[in-house]
Amino acid sequence: MRSNTYQRGLDAEAAVATDYQRRGYTILATRYKSKNGELDIVAQRGAELVFIEVKARATLTAGLEAISLKQQSRLFNAAQDYLAANSTLETSCRFDVAVALSSGRVDIFENVIL
Repeated sequence: MRSNTYQRGLDAEAAVATDYQRRGYTILATRYKSKNGELDIVAQRGAELVFIEVKARATLTAGLEAISLKQQSRLFNAAQDYLAANSTLETSCRFDVAVALSSGRVDIFENVIL
């Protein structure tokens, strides 16, 4: 079962990355790991850097409810690590949540974490 869940997560991340690329973003990193957490996708368009948390769920509500305060803290810390490792980036930052539904639809919520 874990392999199906893992693959569904990878497929969701690929679908979200494609959606952001279609909207003019450059994908800078996927599955970025630091000692403090993991960022599913890091994207940039112009001077805007976006840290994207991807959830693959059957419903939109389930996807949004899957992001706990503890996870938000880990995302924030991982983003700080990313920025420290890429100090040449001069951008504004935001955190998005992308929910990939089992129907294939992707819903993106901008600037919703932290």
